[in-house]
Amino acid sequence: MRMHANSLAESVAPPRARRQKRRARRQVPRGARIDYTAIMARRLANLGLATALFVVTTRAAGGAPLAGAHRTGSSRDRAERGVVHLARQGESARIKVKDARGRIPPAALKTFERFMRQGVATHPPDPRLVALIGVVSDHFEGKAIEVVSGFRPYTPTQYTPHSNHNVGKALDFHVRGVSNEALRDFCRTLRNVGCGYYPNSTFVHLDVREAKAFWIDRSRPGEPPKYDHGEAPADEGRSDVPDELLASPEPPTGSTAPSSGADRTKGP
Repeated sequence: MRMHANSLAESVAPPRARRQKRRARRQVPRGARIDYTAIMARRLANLGLATALFVVTTRAAGGAPLAGAHRTGSSRDRAERGVVHLARQGESARIKVKDARGRIPPAALKTFERFMRQGVATHPPDPRLVALIGVVSDHFEGKAIEVVSGFRPYTPTQYTPHSNHNVGKALDFHVRGVSNEALRDFCRTLRNVGCGYYPNSTFVHLDVREAKAFWIDRSRPGEPPKYDHGEAPADEGRSDVPDELLASPEPPTGSTAPSSGADRTKGP
């Protein structure tokens, strides 16, 4: 029965495969076991794919690449697109901002809401703002988004009577390892956003609106806004941001792999 099955398998195999199998049998004594893995390795080596075989083998053995396994491709290829690494004053979260259908998961919105809080006050973030932060994260290869200020309740002393910060449509942030000038320049390429640049502060402002706007505020702490172009379409004054939020946070402790919404870790 086994010989019949082997003969049948050979009869339906491509001619080249049959010849290779017969040649391999002739090179091995009767009764010895043919090492088809070694044969395949030689073929892959001939095709210049030995590296691919090594990666597949290490993953099959342990579920992850072994120490020393070489990873190819650019850092952009290695970054997991659609995953935002948020950080704020010792807290850290990695968030998938899109599900399989391209929608923002409710868990992602809730995590953004928590990171955009002021004290205990929170407000649901605008989904488009969350999506744009995902675009910024992808552009800068998944580097950590350091949240400075998000939602801020209305106060009579704020410089802009109707700030997007009051309704969860704005975020002040910087990207770890990226200059604010580079961040500013990229945010200005996004459609229908407000982008504010503060040379004497630590963040760039981004908000969602119906038309594009850009402003530069050169004020220092405690000073009223000093815009480069008079009546700028600004969304906030530099002094609207609480001083305690402007200190550069310590790098957060290790983070975990993202789930369908977010995984979170807290620093000390």
